[in-house]
Formats: sequence, C-alpha cells, structure tokens
Amino acid sequence: THIRDHAEAIAEREEISRFLDVIIRNKKDILTNELRDIQDEIYTIRRESAKVPYFFFRWHQKKFKAEIEEYVDEVNKLYSS
Repeated sequence: THIRDHAEAIAEREEISRFLDVIIRNKKDILTNELRDIQDEIYTIRRESAKVPYFFFRWHQKKFKAEIEEYVDEVNKLYSS
C-alpha cells in the first residue's frame, strides 16, 4: 500500500540522516564512493516515494526552514572551532 511504502521511505531517510549526522558531528572522514552510494540511495528513495502535496509543504515550510537553519548553524559552529 501507499502508506506502507511511504513509511518505509521515511524510515530509510531517517537512517541515512542518522548515519550522516554521526559523521558530521564527529568530524569523521568518509570516502567519496560512500557518499556516492548514499546519494544513490537518496535518489532512489525520492524517485520511488509518494510526493508530498504542495499545500502540505507550504504549510510546514517555515518550520522546515527553521530546523535546517538551526542545524546548519550548529554544524558551522562545530567546524569553526
């Protein structure tokens, strides 16, 4: 079903996010081919998962943007020290 497929895509995205977050926060090295594999996974997930309705995106856009900016600020502080 669409709901199950969407839930799987969310779980896969969260797994990738956690993996990358550990690398970023711990300043670990990652090989180019590992990054390409992750990029391929992200592409596959985006291509196969259900699309988010535009009204839903617009409704949550400010919150999403604020979360992204907060994360970028955190990472910038981490790497500037």
